[in-house]
Amino acid sequence: GVNCIFSHVPLENVPIDYVNIHGHIHNTFLPQYIKPYYINVSTDVTGFKPVLLDNLIIIYQYRQIIN
Repeated sequence: GVNCIFSHVPLENVPIDYVNIHGHIHNTFLPQYIKPYYINVSTDVTGFKPVLLDNLIIIYQYRQIIN
């Protein structure tokens, strides 16, 4: 399984082996939030469409492999 923390804003300190699924950041290109343990699900980023949790977990797992 994958340990997820859901929050409105990205957390400052994400525990090891956790992914922070967050909103609030309307721009995906802020370098401090382009890290394997952040997934931005702001509506601007998702095209104002819902995203399946299973798909977010796949994204997280892929990032763990390439990083």
